[in-house]
Amino acid sequence: PDVEPEPPVDAIEAQKKELETIKNGIGATTDTVLYVKDFGAVGDGKTNDGDAIFAALTAAAEQHATVKFEENKTYYVSSVTGSRVAPLMLNNAHGLTIDGCGSTILITPNMRYLRFNDCGNVKLTNLHFDYAVPVYLVGKVVEVNGNDVTYSLDQNPYADNYNFNGGGFSIMYNEGTQERPHMFMGMCVKTGDKQIKV
Repeated sequence: PDVEPEPPVDAIEAQKKELETIKNGIGATTDTVLYVKDFGAVGDGKTNDGDAIFAALTAAAEQHATVKFEENKTYYVSSVTGSRVAPLMLNNAHGLTIDGCGSTILITPNMRYLRFNDCGNVKLTNLHFDYAVPVYLVGKVVEVNGNDVTYSLDQNPYADNYNFNGGGFSIMYNEGTQERPHMFMGMCVKTGDKQIKV
């Protein structure tokens, strides 16, 4: 079979330089640095920092600046004023950098981590995301009775902290398959210690 020739070394180097130029051009277009703490963010993992993070991000977008979090802190977000769904939410923003400085944003299940609409030249770096509370349960089917299926929950603290009134949940089956099929359940009832019926 025909083998495509390797591109010339100088062509590869030219592509690397082009990518480096693009990479260096992403992010803040001014030297202004804003800090989420100056907008009221606490970073103690308990205080709702949603509004403060959103305000800092909005100001950074307006100034084409860098917004920084305090190093290695944990920021908790359960809501953002104005029915916003994410603390990192931008519309039509260009030329800014978000530097997490190794920090983590913990969100509640009703929130999203970020939402960027019609944005460009935005650099997000050094920021970790996680849920503040468990959002899934792991268990095994122990009984099927008509439409009722009883599961034994295997992992703590999930069974203790899970919101059983969250409006339904999905059960995945054939774990490990590429498509990860699931069924959505409309309600579940906690029937015992580490046991639910759906």
